[in-house]
Amino acid sequence: MSTEDGACRRLDTLPEELLLKIVDLAIGSRSGVIDSLAELPPFETVYSISEEARSRKSLCTKRSLSQTSSYLRRLVVPLLYEDIWIHHGAEVLLQILQGSNGNVGYGKYVKRIFMPHSTHHIVPDILRKIIESCPDVRILTRSLATRKDQEFKPLQIEDISFRADALKELVRIDWNNVPSDDVPAPTFAPSFIWSVPSLRVLTLGSRNFHDFEGLQSTDPTSEIIQSEIKIDLPNVHTLRLRTLDALGDPFSHWYSVRLPKLRRVVLEAPAGLYPFYEGCLTFYGSSIETIEFSTHVGFLRIDGVALALFYCPNVKELCFPVFNTMPVRKNPLDVPDAEYRSYKVERVVLHGFTETEAGYQVSRSWMTTHLADHVDGLCGEGTRFTLLKTIVLYGPEWVELLEDSFISSLLEILTKKGIKLEHRER
Repeated sequence: MSTEDGACRRLDTLPEELLLKIVDLAIGSRSGVIDSLAELPPFETVYSISEEARSRKSLCTKRSLSQTSSYLRRLVVPLLYEDIWIHHGAEVLLQILQGSNGNVGYGKYVKRIFMPHSTHHIVPDILRKIIESCPDVRILTRSLATRKDQEFKPLQIEDISFRADALKELVRIDWNNVPSDDVPAPTFAPSFIWSVPSLRVLTLGSRNFHDFEGLQSTDPTSEIIQSEIKIDLPNVHTLRLRTLDALGDPFSHWYSVRLPKLRRVVLEAPAGLYPFYEGCLTFYGSSIETIEFSTHVGFLRIDGVALALFYCPNVKELCFPVFNTMPVRKNPLDVPDAEYRSYKVERVVLHGFTETEAGYQVSRSWMTTHLADHVDGLCGEGTRFTLLKTIVLYGPEWVELLEDSFISSLLEILTKKGIKLEHRER
């Protein structure tokens, strides 16, 4: 009896449900992760690097398990192809996903696709066929490019299009073109992004559109101008923005945006507020119910909370890294009551992220002073958060922070004001 036969015989004695649970634990408890990611978990940017590394490690474990025995391979294959990365060897990947010569195509198992930025080996048609071979793909990710990516020939996918029956299950797109906001884009976002009916979550970086130079006309109804940008996403409820030009030139109105179900906005940088300033999203401001800030250091320099709530007055939930955000503003005490501003926010989620963008830890004394200012802004005299009911301390960092007696005493002020305090690690 071969070693494999013996292993299979022993594995056969276990209920398949139990074996799948063991496999799930071995690969890092990945079951259900895609479903949660499809809705963009809170503060995802804090964990994005570690999550991608975790996904790659999980992939290695899946590959090893699939080579252990034919029995295990049957169980692991659907998980093995759940996440795929497109890079060199794309033609071989396409063959595996499509299936041929009697082999079953594995594209049916794919739930998330990581897109390349640049390559010498991939042509747009191969990329299109790979995606079309994955009828149940739910997440399409083009991560923030590195400067190394920019050194290679960019993948020209601006005009890529798909069959009418493709992308039916696609609910999330993360699209980034450049490594930073101050470099030109070698290519632009493909037009299919702006009209996927099933899409619910959209992340946009900068430089998604061609410049309007030479296209503008004195006639605002000009057909050539109106056709340049038309965004029609009937089911998008969450929009994550980094730059002022994520949805086109903020100082031009030669485009239309239709986001009737938009309820949540995630701002990765202060510049993400410009679509509200300049009118592109102003119409939707009153519909926004949740606003979230990233860890960008710029939120320590401007009062992003006051600006965001000015343009989005009906927000019920506000989420921000407390140590990377300017303390919330209060009403001046010498202003008549009739001029007091009051927010409709009922729930505030405070992430305990404690690093600067350069990776340096901030001092404990600064943290306590900064937190005290936030607590005062949330519940002190003259607070604009008059309807606040709950504060959630989000992230594992709070475990250590709550051991500090001074920080704990600061947070107790909130409970004394009748605000419910909760802790959620992830």
